[in-house]
Amino acid sequence: EVYRRLTRCVTHIIHGAASTKLGLPLECAREINVNGTARFLSFAEQCLRLARYVHESTDYVDGDSVGRISEEDLDCSQGFRNGYEQSKFEAECLVRSRMNRVPVTVLRPSIVVGDSRDGHTSGFATLYYPLQRILAGEVTRIPGDPDTPLDLVPVDHVARTVERLLTDSAAIGGTYHVTAGEGNAVPVRRVIETAIWLAGDRPGRMPRFLGDSPRDGMPDRMRADPLNVFFAYLTDHKEFDQTNLRRDTDLVPAPSPEAILPRLLAFCAEAGWGRDLPWKEKSCLTGRA
Repeated sequence: EVYRRLTRCVTHIIHGAASTKLGLPLECAREINVNGTARFLSFAEQCLRLARYVHESTDYVDGDSVGRISEEDLDCSQGFRNGYEQSKFEAECLVRSRMNRVPVTVLRPSIVVGDSRDGHTSGFATLYYPLQRILAGEVTRIPGDPDTPLDLVPVDHVARTVERLLTDSAAIGGTYHVTAGEGNAVPVRRVIETAIWLAGDRPGRMPRFLGDSPRDGMPDRMRADPLNVFFAYLTDHKEFDQTNLRRDTDLVPAPSPEAILPRLLAFCAEAGWGRDLPWKEKSCLTGRA
């Protein structure tokens, strides 16, 4: 009955549910990211008043492609570095196959980080986990290129973009890169240097980069490190085109990643890298968070 009632009253759907665990086996990632999308599309097709279905994909459906990535690119015979990328690619292909039946808008955020105004975040994976390990002195060598650009986009900018496109009929059938903007990605070396400087660590704590071939000469213990799923991204130089986004919206560009890094990292320190989030409430029954 609840399902039937929802199909009669729902007008807008924002599908942001996904597993973003880079190391998840492909079949597990598919169950969440592909099969979950299929089930939600089936629901959307039954919604009698549906005006929009926003599918939050990822810029990394491009897999191991390099260079300039167009918003129109999807299946370019690319390879995938992990089950997350492949499952999100398959999910977006599925969404595109239903565009003749569902009023879809596809958004592809890049690496989503905390709020640009105060650094707040509720998730400490992706960029945050490697930085935490580096600041703890657990990483002395990084397989990858120190000049690899990291495209970081704050969560509040992603939210504004969703809000802007959700009710714009011109965005139906469109695909949009929600990124830092062309030329605004920040080199990974600069991100690490800023984190170390803000933490007050000695310059000697800066890890040594091993170059463009991340597995060349890598000891076995380094090959097994779970950080390798992150380091696999430190060999590709790519730039995400935003032609569609600029054409169809009047949004202010995303804040410069380099400018907001101090706020992002200051919040991490204050929150103990997720241990002491300020919005965690103590249970009145147990006295524990």
